[in-house]
Amino acid sequence: MNLIDKRSLFSSCVLVKDAIFTFTQSGNLPVKIDLNSREMRYVDDLTGYRPFISEDILTDGKYIYAFSLNGKNLLRWDLLNKCCSYFEIDCGKKEWGNYATIAKYEEFIYIFPKYSEQLIKFNVETGALQRDKNLYMKIYTQFKGLEEYNYFECGCQFGNLVWLFQEQKNMIIMYDMKSDTWKEYKLSLKVRHCVHMVLYLGNIYILDSCGKIYFWNIETHFIELLIDYSAMSNSSTEFGRIAVTNNKIYMLPALGKDIVCMFLMTKEIEIYQNYPIQFQYLASDSWSKYQGYCEDSDYYYFAMRSANFILAINKRSGQEYWMKINPPLLSNWFDVFSNYYKNVVYEEIDSIKELLNHINFYDSNLLSNRSGNFSGNQIWRGLKEL
Repeated sequence: MNLIDKRSLFSSCVLVKDAIFTFTQSGNLPVKIDLNSREMRYVDDLTGYRPFISEDILTDGKYIYAFSLNGKNLLRWDLLNKCCSYFEIDCGKKEWGNYATIAKYEEFIYIFPKYSEQLIKFNVETGALQRDKNLYMKIYTQFKGLEEYNYFECGCQFGNLVWLFQEQKNMIIMYDMKSDTWKEYKLSLKVRHCVHMVLYLGNIYILDSCGKIYFWNIETHFIELLIDYSAMSNSSTEFGRIAVTNNKIYMLPALGKDIVCMFLMTKEIEIYQNYPIQFQYLASDSWSKYQGYCEDSDYYYFAMRSANFILAINKRSGQEYWMKINPPLLSNWFDVFSNYYKNVVYEEIDSIKELLNHINFYDSNLLSNRSGNFSGNQIWRGLKEL
């Protein structure tokens, strides 16, 4: 496996002007990708940055907000002053997948947990947290006695409204962040295994993990099964994300193998074949191939969670583009890693065998000329801290 390509992978991202900001899966290092030059560079001058594993990221242009994989913390990255602050949100019940959706409206970030029993409001100006159990307790009373259940599966935002899917009741809840009120809409078709919702041109598209896409009209509350590819799926974890455009809908694989497209005019469904020559998936087979993405008015940009290209999809034409990223030099990785991790190399991030094999390709002075000491004792101390 190409270690340089592996170090470039990231699971989620945000778009600020003409650049994508994210954190690498290897080392959890902050990076910036210039969409014009396609250069990826490490952000090495963040005051107060303490690496943690992020699952979701959003931005308001002034700050970047990253949410930890375990649901415990929120990182606020001040883009102007190049500094970071951390806040304890404590909404995690599982090792990963703790957020149904996250939205920002005016001075608040709204965090809708999947499993934790309260809505969390974070004031971006003061850093204060508010916890509201009203919506969650209403759902809880209807499922009291069950050992475990999801309050919500996923959601999406449009302006001051957040749309949430609740599987046990088979309903969509519209939460108004302006008034902190909500409405419930019972669906006439049963939706199972919901993994993604998107709002496009005033309608909601719901993806289930087996390959079904439902279309729900916000105004009429009419729901229909738009695509049923489930007979061709090999498992209940086949798909994880959709991208809706004027002409096509893309179903992107979770643990499945293929990207599947549907042409809206003809309803024709086909397996996507037009990959770049150098395309490959680099991450473990147990990882979802596509997860986080960012967007502007023209494009979706899907994070390189496993693929060695960024998948960009034009919202109007439906045309896809595979963007090859120029990664930083390995020596830069060591510099930034050493800075943020205080000269400790964790075996969890790169196995000792991989690290030593890779160093053989570089000048033996690469490490000896550096202030960092990558000794076995430091590696062991780092492992005990994980």
